Amino acid sequence: MCNNGLEKFKFLNYNKIIISNKGVEWICKNVFKQKYLELMERYKMELAELYIEAGYPYYVFFGRN
Repeated sequence: MCNNGLEKFKFLNYNKIIISNKGVEWICKNVFKQKYLELMERYKMELAELYIEAGYPYYVFFGRN
């Protein structure tokens, strides 16, 4: 994380690392968003597998041919 741009948003104060509000924004946009998207993709695939196992036409349901 530090090598990707967070370094400019943090500083040391009384031996504690402080992250500015812009740093928190950076973390949300670059770290948590990616993890959230990965979890959603995994969940989508699990639902698709359940839908197919139940015998429903998966691609028709989502409007695909």
